Amino acid sequence: MSSTSTQPTPGGVALIAVSGSLLPVWIEAMEGSKLRTLSEDGTCRVVGPARLYWSSQSRLVGTSELGAWFDALQEKARGVELSVYWEALTEEGTQEVEVADLAHLAFGERGPSACDAVVISLFGTSTYFKMKGGTLSVRSREAVERASREAEAERAAGEARSWTRSAIDRALELGEPIGRGDERVEPYLEALETIALEGKAAPNFKETMAWLKELVPGAGEPEVRARGLLVRLGVYAPDENLHVRRAGVPREFPDAVLRAAEERAGETIDTNRRLDLRHLTTLAIDDERTTEVDDAFALDGERLVVLIADAASWIPKDGPLDQEAARRATTVYLPEGKIPMLPERLGEASASLNAGVDRPALAFSFEIDAEGRVRGFEVAEALCRVDERLTYAQVDEALTGRSASPHQQALEWVSERMLAHRERRTLSGALHLQRREVDLQIGADGALLVEPVDANGPGRTLVSEMMVAACAGVAQWCVDQDVAVIYRSQASPDSPPEPSVTLDDPASVVAVLRTLKPTQQGLRPGRHFTLGVDGYCQVTSPLRRYLDLINHRQLKASLRRRAPAHTNSDLNALVAASEEATGRARRAMSDTRRSWLLRYMSEHPGRRWRATVIRSLGRRWLAEIDELAFQVPFVPSGWVNPGQTVRLEVRKLDLDMDQVRIEEAPRG
Repeated sequence: MSSTSTQPTPGGVALIAVSGSLLPVWIEAMEGSKLRTLSEDGTCRVVGPARLYWSSQSRLVGTSELGAWFDALQEKARGVELSVYWEALTEEGTQEVEVADLAHLAFGERGPSACDAVVISLFGTSTYFKMKGGTLSVRSREAVERASREAEAERAAGEARSWTRSAIDRALELGEPIGRGDERVEPYLEALETIALEGKAAPNFKETMAWLKELVPGAGEPEVRARGLLVRLGVYAPDENLHVRRAGVPREFPDAVLRAAEERAGETIDTNRRLDLRHLTTLAIDDERTTEVDDAFALDGERLVVLIADAASWIPKDGPLDQEAARRATTVYLPEGKIPMLPERLGEASASLNAGVDRPALAFSFEIDAEGRVRGFEVAEALCRVDERLTYAQVDEALTGRSASPHQQALEWVSERMLAHRERRTLSGALHLQRREVDLQIGADGALLVEPVDANGPGRTLVSEMMVAACAGVAQWCVDQDVAVIYRSQASPDSPPEPSVTLDDPASVVAVLRTLKPTQQGLRPGRHFTLGVDGYCQVTSPLRRYLDLINHRQLKASLRRRAPAHTNSDLNALVAASEEATGRARRAMSDTRRSWLLRYMSEHPGRRWRATVIRSLGRRWLAEIDELAFQVPFVPSGWVNPGQTVRLEVRKLDLDMDQVRIEEAPRG
């Protein structure tokens, strides 16, 4: 068998590859290993061997005949059935075949036009044959099946790209949101989102950018262009929180979870085995905007009863609600609103300790004397009813004498005992590192409202100390009762901090914080250095923290003399998964807070912000803007020291790219 392919010579014709297509050319001259060619329109191209696809034996008068010659060959090539010839050759056991022989199978002849038509039919596909010169390798059956699958996948992908492009064009033209859920569209929208969130670090960046540039021509950073398109398509809101998206925090609950919440909320909780505490005057103290009420308290003679919402009674283990709570791990608080761990039907209604309604709870009761000593700690399943919800501001006014409360005596008694408990912890080494705090929320006009928070106010101190006492008491109770729960501990620092820390000095507070070791969660009880307690088990926020809910299940199983709800290996796995999810949630909250504060600063151009220098970052320093409790790196204009007051100016701020440069204002 001999090939009908010839060496290219001046005056001959050839097929070259140009931008993924075949182009017929006239060979004008040889220039070493390269060819100088002319196409029908007179364009001259000098091409190397890699672009020469086929040198034909056909003879033409000149370039004017190229178009008609090529059109005739393309028409003839449509009759070539490569799969049929491949099947016949495979059955014969043939592994190689010349182009001329394949032409004979196709057309019953080996002439130039037959060979040219076969070669044209082979261009762009190697499913059945692989061509090298005039010789074709017959691919194995396994290779053909694999190539067929790949070709089908590419065909489907091409159709999806075309359909998606049409859908996007239609949505943009009509100004309507693009439909979600179509399996043809979703991969492209997901790729767009990846560009919007990760920029050039996104997987398949080049492929996605190729068609993004077609949709959004012009200049600009990739992530900004992708975000803009997603907004126009209705996938993103104009003020979309990219930090939440980037962290993978789910905003919406699946329908199955919402249905489960509705069904569960309509059920009646068994109260037969519960300690009925509805006769006790029960108070809940919280922020005025709080909607998930986890905790309340009551006095029962000389005993303080801390009541915590019994979320475990509403969330069946391993059900849709439990799985979704585990996935979220925590409620996420943002200036624009919260993303709850539990559906509102439960977290803000049926399971929440709302005033005036009967609610199941876990009761942690104990005696506490004037020196802050806790005795007789008990745990019970209870039924309670909150008589009144008080805000921190109302409690502050009552405890500072600015106004009287109907619950004045109870508030004063609990406050005195909690302050004594706090002092007792201080003597045990507790550190009260209260950093400056501000509350951020979005007003009705979309503007950021910044409100200072008195974290040392008597109301917040009362509640936080009561929660510490309850969690420390639960930890010891679990040790005594041999209940497997998740403890929180913190080892002592290598270099213990100074015994006294000024609460209004950010530099000193941060210096101490940098010496502390991270807290650990696990099944072994241990001392918590910062809190100054020998053991600590978080149980006070089961509507907002998944591991608190898990601890409730363990406590309830022990109280009912049943096997633990979760094995030790289960608990370890839950801790690992929860820490990963809460870590992402914290980053989303922190980054969101930073973005809103930078936006707030950008709305006050030219302003000089009073700040306290914290520490050196090398060429730059870290300072805390006093009014915003916001730590930022800045470039000093001269020598500075920790604790020094400086004035800062925003010199550059690009919110889209999250770029900021802050410098110290000129002194003097």
